[in-house]
Amino acid sequence: MEIVPASRQSLTSSKDLAVCNGESDLLRKRLDELVFPELLRAFSLVVFEEFKELVTSVADLSNAKVSVANVKGVDRMRVKRQNYEDDHCLDKPPFTAYITDTLRCTFICPQTDASDSMSRAWDQLNDEPRLTVLRLKNKALEEVNPYNLHVNVMFEPKCCQCKIIVEIQIQNERVYNMKKINHGMYQIVRAPNAEEL
Repeated sequence: MEIVPASRQSLTSSKDLAVCNGESDLLRKRLDELVFPELLRAFSLVVFEEFKELVTSVADLSNAKVSVANVKGVDRMRVKRQNYEDDHCLDKPPFTAYITDTLRCTFICPQTDASDSMSRAWDQLNDEPRLTVLRLKNKALEEVNPYNLHVNVMFEPKCCQCKIIVEIQIQNERVYNMKKINHGMYQIVRAPNAEEL
């Protein structure tokens, strides 16, 4: 009689697991739900100060201010992860990999010469070798609120060999101030219940 370790025995005998050659779709799903968001948050926390320092220096070069948000909370990540899983256009797990805004900031460009100041911020962002632009959405052109340049960037920290996709928004000062009001409303709308507010 073969002796099977208790942990392996419980995994292989469970009716909930669809085991095939030692692999399990349910196990991968649970890792994606429970472990990967925590891991992504932990990595984001490790590189946060370096990210903040880098985007501050880029903003300074373009004469913009910068607002760096705290690392996204794991509960919010899980909500986003679930939304990605529910999206039928996205069928390639792990769905945590679609979360690209655990680190995020906004370049706040002066109102005077708004288009020139936003252009300078864009140029400085493109000139920084540790930030590689992956995607740009011009929300002003699309007339999507908040009007900004919404950029997904690959950030290459010096402290480790891993890279992470981050979100950088470029806005003029007036739009940024209006967005703060809108964001409060957005938080109310997206909350699943009153306790979550």
